[in-house]
Amino acid sequence: MDDNAQMSVGHFGIATRHDPTWIFDRPQGLGRHHLIMCFRNPFAALTLNGKEVGGAGDCLINAPEFHMWHGTPPDAREGFCNDWLHVGGEAVRRLITHFKLPVNTIFHVGEKALMAPFLTRIQRELNADEAFQADAIAQQVEAMLLEMARCRHQFGDGHQSSSAEREWKNTLLAIRMSLQTKPETRWTVAAMARRANLSQSRFAALYTRLFGVSPMEDLIRQRIERAKLLLADTNMKTAEVAEACGFSTVFFFSRMFKKRVGIPPASFARREKIR
Repeated sequence: MDDNAQMSVGHFGIATRHDPTWIFDRPQGLGRHHLIMCFRNPFAALTLNGKEVGGAGDCLINAPEFHMWHGTPPDAREGFCNDWLHVGGEAVRRLITHFKLPVNTIFHVGEKALMAPFLTRIQRELNADEAFQADAIAQQVEAMLLEMARCRHQFGDGHQSSSAEREWKNTLLAIRMSLQTKPETRWTVAAMARRANLSQSRFAALYTRLFGVSPMEDLIRQRIERAKLLLADTNMKTAEVAEACGFSTVFFFSRMFKKRVGIPPASFARREKIR
């Protein structure tokens, strides 16, 4: 982006759990910051339509000047949990407009932890305090908004899903979330299909249509992302990382890693540790 200097990241949180009685209430908004949120369970929020209730996998972007109000629905058993980010600047406003993301309106993205990987990378950038930090953070915000827009199109009003997709969407979303949170599990297509009570071929076809990637390729990508974090942040050996991420052998792990990242795991670890 040419205008990274026009983007400022403020406070943010990942999987923040709130007491059921806690209410976020800012009648004057946040001044110069948008509030971007993705919720992991039911919540109540003030929108352009008044106070509404949303669910897991819903997002809400509040404009800086909007009356920001959200909390736990009265009948919920536990407090709401969300990922959230305060971010300001004309660059953010332009990105929201460019990606046609609704403002002050609840919209569904189907991924309750959608923001978490991007916020984690932003946190790492802030901790590292390296050159071009503002550019790196701005890229993560832009990538997050892009992913949010794509998921909204896929699972929200812009996606013309078939009746079969609508019937199995929540089941497949739950399975995909399990892949993302526990990629080290010895997953197979057969095991995933059994959880969905579908045949392997039917499961694979629906999964690929919904998410744009086959279940095993999706799993490998999640394992590679987990491996990159372990290689960068720990002193684990390549074989240990392979096992921790669920790869059957270190040779298969190394081949998959180099194919997708461009360099072997050991080279990646050395590069990240000297930055």
